[in-house]
Amino acid sequence: MIRILTQVDVLKFVYNECSEKEEQKVKNALLTNENSMDEFVALSEGKALLNECSYSASPKTIDNILAYAQSKLNTTV
Repeated sequence: MIRILTQVDVLKFVYNECSEKEEQKVKNALLTNENSMDEFVALSEGKALLNECSYSASPKTIDNILAYAQSKLNTTV
């Protein structure tokens, strides 16, 4: 019987969050179901793109956060 995978199944596999038993089931399903393989490829590519991204706050945002934190310190002293 061909096992149809959910996005959650594939996502857990992509992020190595499956048990060994789940991993084997996902591998078998990927080999026998083209839609599941397409989902795997898309999620794997998305993960790779996310790993290439870097995020940083603007200097103004950082200043606002620090000012807020400082104001909270001043009220607790």
